[in-house]
Amino acid sequence: MRNKFRGWLKRFRWVGILLVLLAVLALFGCFWEDLKSNSATLRNLSLIVFGIIGLPLAIWRSSIADKNVKIADRNSVTDLFTKAIEQLGSGSHDKPNIEVRLGAIYSLEKLSKTNNEYYQTIIDILASYVRENAPIPPESERKPDDITRTDVQAAMTVLSRRTRKSKEPQLNLRAVYLPRVILNNKACLTGANLDGAYLRKAKLDDADLQEAELNGADLQEAELVGADLFHAQLEERANLKGTNLIAASLAGAYLDVASLQGAYLGGAQLYGTLGLTCAQLTSAINWELAYRDEQLACGAEIPPPPPSSGR
Repeated sequence: MRNKFRGWLKRFRWVGILLVLLAVLALFGCFWEDLKSNSATLRNLSLIVFGIIGLPLAIWRSSIADKNVKIADRNSVTDLFTKAIEQLGSGSHDKPNIEVRLGAIYSLEKLSKTNNEYYQTIIDILASYVRENAPIPPESERKPDDITRTDVQAAMTVLSRRTRKSKEPQLNLRAVYLPRVILNNKACLTGANLDGAYLRKAKLDDADLQEAELNGADLQEAELVGADLFHAQLEERANLKGTNLIAASLAGAYLDVASLQGAYLGGAQLYGTLGLTCAQLTSAINWELAYRDEQLACGAEIPPPPPSSGR
């Protein structure tokens, strides 16, 4: 509707200019005999007529120049996008060119911030890049000192610091291998699919994991201090052994069969959790200091609700 209106507006503009020209020419013709006897007046009117004729031509040339600039900008953006995608595959699967790939990842991040039409495509590409380049290896190939590869870490950093759009599709990071990944500074992983993800010893302090899917995920010894796991799904034997959940919010989280052995729960909010039992809870460290409902008293006094809980 807006484009149609603009089309009509352009047509009326040119029609208006044409009518003005015709009116000037008609007046010029009517008073031609009188004007011939007054050369100064004739010269001035001639300049006015040429000015009026030149105005639409100047407008037309300006419009064409503006369109050319927009086309050039669009082509430049397309070229940058295409080049960055090509660079993401630099090197081989076994020997990736990390430096070139890093440049491509950060170029795509910049492009996603300045060109809204490319935003979702770039987010999907980077998520796919992580899945393709960080699949979970067989257990026999994993080592205790494994760390997330540099380019994959960069892609995850870009994804976690984006400004999430309203109604943005779910971020698909299912079954990715991200040992010791560092995603601090309120990482944006709201609603992300991290089912089966390997996140041992990950740094996720203050991360936004509201409604995230972490079923069967391995978060052993991960740092989740102050993380927001409101309504997160941590079922299907999610591994939270030794995980630091101090001051984290697990309100409304699904914890059926999740392992909390040795997890740190001091100051964690467990209001309205689903599937959590006393056997699970009491296997954690400082569980008595967790804010929880009466059914999870488990023989210990429950601390008064914190002011931020709204209870």
